[in-house]
Amino acid sequence: MTSNQITIDRRSIERAVRGDDFIEIWLAFRTRDCSREELVHALNIADERLDLICTGPAITPDGFAFGLSTSKEGLQSWLAHLVEELSAVGVSGLIQAAEEARVGAWPTDDATPAGFLAWSHQINPDVTAVERQSHWHVEPAATKAITQHAAGWTAGGGDHSIVHLGLFSMALAPDADVSPIMEASLARNQNTACIRYRPEERSGRTAYLSSGGEGILQVIGASVPWQHRVDATRTGLLTCPTEDLNLAFIRPATPRAQFWSSIHMRQELPNLLEHNIRYNRHLLSHYTPDAHGIQILTGNHLELANDLAAWKTKKIGPDRYLVEAPDLAPWYSEPLPNDEAVDQARRDFGDMILTKKTIAANPPPWKPAA
Repeated sequence: MTSNQITIDRRSIERAVRGDDFIEIWLAFRTRDCSREELVHALNIADERLDLICTGPAITPDGFAFGLSTSKEGLQSWLAHLVEELSAVGVSGLIQAAEEARVGAWPTDDATPAGFLAWSHQINPDVTAVERQSHWHVEPAATKAITQHAAGWTAGGGDHSIVHLGLFSMALAPDADVSPIMEASLARNQNTACIRYRPEERSGRTAYLSSGGEGILQVIGASVPWQHRVDATRTGLLTCPTEDLNLAFIRPATPRAQFWSSIHMRQELPNLLEHNIRYNRHLLSHYTPDAHGIQILTGNHLELANDLAAWKTKKIGPDRYLVEAPDLAPWYSEPLPNDEAVDQARRDFGDMILTKKTIAANPPPWKPAA
């Protein structure tokens, strides 16, 4: 279909919307002569006429991308209005389903330090068990600050950008405003990610946000020195929004780790499995899954510690403390930390470390009493 100089690639769109009548789709508008202001105006009018709200536009290497949730019939009507408005201002371009973007396979280390972050989340006791585990649950103001931080921190990874929108990934321009796209994906898909990388160096940074208020920051690339990985990740933890942060720490993880489910895949937890944490997130403001070379904790954590005299402890915000080992080499210079350092740290942290006994004594507030 062509109207003036606006073309719609209907075949690519039909391939993208197979399945249910209600769809979520990301569209790419490849153009050389349309400004962002002209596109925003056209999108707003199309939205108003059908009472819809599209996400974007985000700047891509060859134009723009925007997302829409509607019925198949609604999509066709919305596209017709969009084409009408764009044609009225005399711009040209191709509208098609956005293409999937991937970083590609790189040689990677067996284990790479990653920053694990947990933000507090508000859950109504009436929320179903499935929704408790599958939704983001973090307040909107905190979510905005978290996505802004994730987008800003990954910018140090390179000028190639990919944003994850649920199961779909899309390439963006180096100067694209990633934060609003990530924020919208959390609202719709309950997870999102931003990857910034340098393909010629096979290095970059990843920030994944997922249900339950979980986040993972990681420097990727086998050739990156361990000191740089740890320094960059430590900076990511120290600059993240801490007001709603329950805890954060740096521990070995699989390269490009996406979810907290990877927390035990490279280094075992002390007498816990990942699901013990997943179903007891309400305890993370008082307990930590393990001792680490670097962590951000609350005063509640510190009160439960056995002896932190050998640790560097610094207040970094209201009721937030950076606790780190005086020597980080035993923790991060090798793929896995030194066993003796870990054993001593676990003794130092004492009752601060989450146990099955603590879990049994402190059931989730939404779990009926026995």
